[in-house]
Amino acid sequence: MKILITDFVHPDLVSLLAERGHQVTSDPAISYKQLSEVIAPFEGLIVSTRLPIDKAIIDAAPNLRFIARVGSGMEHIDMLYAQEKGIRVVSSPEGNANAVAEHALGMLLALLRHIPRAVQEIRQQKWIREANRGIELKGRTIGIIGVGHTGTAFARKLSGMEMRVLGYDRYRNNTDLLYVTPASIQEISEQAEIISFHVPLTAETHYYLNRSFIDNMKNPFILINTSRGKVVSTVDLIDGLSSGKIRGAALDVLENEQFSLYTTKEKEVHEALMAFEDRVLITPHIAGWTKESKYLLSSVLLDKLSDLL
Repeated sequence: MKILITDFVHPDLVSLLAERGHQVTSDPAISYKQLSEVIAPFEGLIVSTRLPIDKAIIDAAPNLRFIARVGSGMEHIDMLYAQEKGIRVVSSPEGNANAVAEHALGMLLALLRHIPRAVQEIRQQKWIREANRGIELKGRTIGIIGVGHTGTAFARKLSGMEMRVLGYDRYRNNTDLLYVTPASIQEISEQAEIISFHVPLTAETHYYLNRSFIDNMKNPFILINTSRGKVVSTVDLIDGLSSGKIRGAALDVLENEQFSLYTTKEKEVHEALMAFEDRVLITPHIAGWTKESKYLLSSVLLDKLSDLL
């Protein structure tokens, strides 16, 4: 089988595919135009979210049998059209679920214990204790929205922190939810002090956190978003931080993650967000990026495609 890889994957994936007799072409820097021009003979496509796999690309690939996403997000793939064409589409969210969960927990602890600020103060030879008095997780209530692989992995870790973990997932039965107390969005809004999003980006989850969501929260809360940037309205987040309804935010994703392409308005919004300094902690979409997850993401894909490969 001829397979094209447009992502930076673990070397073992390429080696294993080659050992099984497949012809593998790896081109992580390929452009959309180049992809549309060369994809015709390929039967397998392994991708990241960098390029849209839309109707035009699918139409240019008459021999395509599968599309494999290294990771979890599938919003860049025209799933319905691919399925109409008989193309199998798989992803590997299991592969980096633990990595994302650890990162979310680390960011939450860093916010609550003022770790980034304290480290910076020490670099400036300042020894400040009282202003850096933190908050413990024990006994706190968190609402996890999206209890799939990553949400469940996060809940598992929080359960060991003696927290009260509420979970909501509109696509899963309550009996299937592990490590959480099943709750409605209303119950989460009334009880949670921390909100963590673990959802895909869809029409339904776009700007899930908006002014209405914030206003419905009974308690001031900490926001964690390690899912997709556009799940959170940055403008409404800023308003929430300004009003005190949002105490702090730990973000591994942004609405637009390419600073060089920012419009004047986007630059202004980002500057306004960064003005909250230590109340906002941002990392560059690395929650799922560990040495272990890079291997696991590829391993999961191989397992899911074992009948084809």
